[in-house]
Amino acid sequence: MMGTALALTDEQRQLIHDSRSPYSAEDRVCAVMAFVVSGGNSEEAARKAEIAIGQPLNAGTLRQWKSRAPWWDEALQIARAQLQVELDAKYTRLLHETEKEMLKRVKFGDTHLDKEGDEHLVPVKLRDLVVAHGVISDKRAMIRGEPTSRKETTGVDLILRLADALQKQGEKKIAEAIPGTFDREN
Repeated sequence: MMGTALALTDEQRQLIHDSRSPYSAEDRVCAVMAFVVSGGNSEEAARKAEIAIGQPLNAGTLRQWKSRAPWWDEALQIARAQLQVELDAKYTRLLHETEKEMLKRVKFGDTHLDKEGDEHLVPVKLRDLVVAHGVISDKRAMIRGEPTSRKETTGVDLILRLADALQKQGEKKIAEAIPGTFDREN
């Protein structure tokens, strides 16, 4: 958590800063990140935040900030965005490591123990490699907001749907004017 330095804009810093407090805007965002990562557990979040910001922060302060601080929502938005970036980076690293391991196992095999306890290299099951790679790739795509599958509509499908819609609306003359049949084969 919070592996990269926060880069707040001047506007964000002004919205979150409080001159009466010993905590900087960055400290507050780090505390909010700890709160998010801890699932709203203020005790755990306070411990994580103390480590991240390098100064004491108690759970009561976090609870008070969450319920009363006018800057909380802005800090929460920044924290979630930062955590999203960090999670994407972790999945990307994991994907690269998985690819390296998959290549190594494809080249040299997978280690298995026989009945006597001796290790032997056997070819790795491709299904296992494909599943691991697919899961990690899909998770990273989901985090990035990218599609994890595709659905295509062909021109014929579009014409069939148009003809059906026209027929349902009583526009049989228009539908009949379109050459061809509109029977679905599938």
